[in-house]
Amino acid sequence: MWPGEVVIYDPRAGEIRVHRQLRRFVRRNLSWLADRHARTETVASTCVGGRAVVELLAHLAGDGREVAWPVAVVAESPDDSSVLFRTYCSQWPVDGRRHVRPPILKPGHAHPGDVVGRYQAALDAGDTEAIVNTFAPDGYFREPIGPHYAHRGTPELRSFFTTCFSAGGGIGLQHCAVTDDGVRCALEYNGVRWGSHDLPPQAGIGVYERGPDVRVLRRHGRDQARPVARAAAYLPWGTRRDRFHDVGRALPEHAPDGVDVFLDNVGGEILDAVLTRLARGACSAAASRNTKRTSASWCSPCREATVPVGWTNPVVVYRMLLSEWKIDSGAARRASRANCKRR
Repeated sequence: MWPGEVVIYDPRAGEIRVHRQLRRFVRRNLSWLADRHARTETVASTCVGGRAVVELLAHLAGDGREVAWPVAVVAESPDDSSVLFRTYCSQWPVDGRRHVRPPILKPGHAHPGDVVGRYQAALDAGDTEAIVNTFAPDGYFREPIGPHYAHRGTPELRSFFTTCFSAGGGIGLQHCAVTDDGVRCALEYNGVRWGSHDLPPQAGIGVYERGPDVRVLRRHGRDQARPVARAAAYLPWGTRRDRFHDVGRALPEHAPDGVDVFLDNVGGEILDAVLTRLARGACSAAASRNTKRTSASWCSPCREATVPVGWTNPVVVYRMLLSEWKIDSGAARRASRANCKRR
């Protein structure tokens, strides 16, 4: 029995305090992990004073495939006999849903400095060039949903942050706690704004690892700063989906005659809402972010997909597909109708 207080803030189980809840939580978690033949590897750890941030990559087996799940755990000891654990991760890799995580910490007065501070200022302002310039030439940003969604090097970073800032501005964060050992800086925060849209505050953490090389910056003289070599986010990313929570109510206004063309590769509530509003003869295509091609289509008259669809990738906005991947909507519609049994 632990002599002091143990508190766990878990994205799935919520806040756990009493010993009976702790024993139940540990027992259920061990069973859940055993069922998925889980194994973990430590990515990095950041320790300062009475607080430590450990980044893990959990490998889970299920449905004939292995899932890589990034998890960050903050352990903080307010005194000699008590400990607090705050776990941050996206639930998307394990259940395919985008959860909104309520705040754990209140906004604080600690803010990161040097290159991490400049990164945060550019993030808040939505300044693509400024945020890209904080990275080392081979630096990368890893999204919360897994190591396969990493953007490395200037061109990929520029494309990624341009998309992030396309909602009318930057991303607003309330800084809550900073753990900085000089190499890595872990920032616990509450996400409150995406572009011009205010969001329900949700808890997250970002870890920024400085590179070994020194970059000389000219700003009111000369100062030296190591650029960001690695940025990793552990935000649930309910933010993007929050902006579309009332899509079902908005469709009749914006598409009174039904939706003619819809491209998606996630599924879920947005797809369900759109499928109920498809116009006769419309087509819906699923696109793969990795292969950059349409991989399946839905024909409204037949009410069926031409090939099986596996909804595994993040949401891709129709506008992005047309502009970035050069997908011709007319060709997509013709391809769908060519397979229609009722044409």
